[in-house]
Formats: sequence, structure tokens, C-alpha cells
Amino acid sequence: MRTFYISDIHGHYIPLRKLLDSVNWNPEEDKLILGGDLINRGPDSAKVLQFAQTLQQQQPANVHVLCGNHEEMLIWYLRNKSPMWLQHGGLETLYSLRQHFEDVWKAAEAYASWLESLALVYEDNSAIYTHSGINPSFPKRQQPREILWMNIREVLSQNPQKLLTWSDEKPIFRGHSPVRTVHTKGAYTHCDLGMGVIPSSQAALALVNVTEGIYYRCTTDGIITVHFIESFT
Repeated sequence: MRTFYISDIHGHYIPLRKLLDSVNWNPEEDKLILGGDLINRGPDSAKVLQFAQTLQQQQPANVHVLCGNHEEMLIWYLRNKSPMWLQHGGLETLYSLRQHFEDVWKAAEAYASWLESLALVYEDNSAIYTHSGINPSFPKRQQPREILWMNIREVLSQNPQKLLTWSDEKPIFRGHSPVRTVHTKGAYTHCDLGMGVIPSSQAALALVNVTEGIYYRCTTDGIITVHFIESFT
């Protein structure tokens, strides 16, 4: 069984499908972890949500969907906790939902209920996966929701040995913070290549093959290249 991790799709359904098709991904034989930020900014958030939810329901042993901070923004908006969702790509998500559902707000509420139930961390025999980071002061199944918002400075300031002790020496795969290449530094492997965040000429979506230590990079114009995961001290 191969294991793949992809994070920060941000409504870019076509690059997601191109990447999965390029590796002949089979949901009955391969594991897929979606590391959060499925929605906002891109044109097809509704398709990404439908794809992720359906796969999780059909293949619960092989498909694991994690919550990201953009899902948290949607939840907060619908719970009247914060309007920030509309300022960070929520309007694009509403437009996408409108293309697929007659009652946009009913669909948004239904998806928010599902997103609210998603795990913040997933662990298998090879690694630990999350959206933004982890807090080693808490057990793996009791991580606070604040970990959805950890920025790169916070992550890099953490003690690598303490993190590896917490993770039982397993690498921690994360997205959230755009980087130029998928690379390992300390306990974390950083996997967000900035799709929907940085200029489109530089942005890409990364599908990480955890099993083989490589990743597939899809640009905004659909060009896919294969790279080794770099390691920095």
C-alpha cells in the first residue's frame, strides 16, 4: 500500500485530480491523507468538498480527511463567531457552492457539520499528519484546535527532539505555510507549495508519496514534475 499526503488544495479540484491520476491512485489499495484547507480561494471548493466527503465515506480505512484553519473559518462564520471567512476566500467558496446546490446556506451548514467532526491529527505506522503543527504538551488524540493556526515561526521555534519524542521518532507532515519545495527540517516535513496563496506563476500543489520519499508538483497550468523530498538541518 502506498501512502499519499496532500494539503492546502484551496478549491483547486482540477490539479488535485490531475495529481491523483498521474500516480494511478486507487482508493481501494492506496492510502490518502487530505491535510486540511480543502476550501476557499480556488474555483471549485464545492467539488473538492464533495470529493473528500464521498471518498471518506466510501473508503474510511484508506481516506483520512483532516481539518484546516480555512475549514475552521467557515465553521466560525456559520456559528457567528467571526466574519473572517469571507475575507479569506469564503466568497469564492459560496460562489462554488451556488453552482451545485439550490440552497447554498443549507449546503454550507451541512458541510460545516461534517468539517467540524474531522480529526486534527492522523497517525499511521510511518508518520504523523496534521494541517499546521502539533502541541507536544498534549496527547495525540487531545490536541487543542489552536494547532490549526500555527505559523512557520512557531513551528520552527519548537524543539525538534521534543517533537520527535512526542511522535515516537516519526516525521510530522504539515501544510499551511507556503514553501518553495517540499522539504524536511527538524521533525516536520513542509508540504504546502502555495496554491491559491502566492502568485500563480510560482504556486503549485504537491502530492507527497510518503512511502517512497518523493512528491509530485502540479503547477497552475497543469504541468506535473517529480521531485525528491529535500532535507535541511
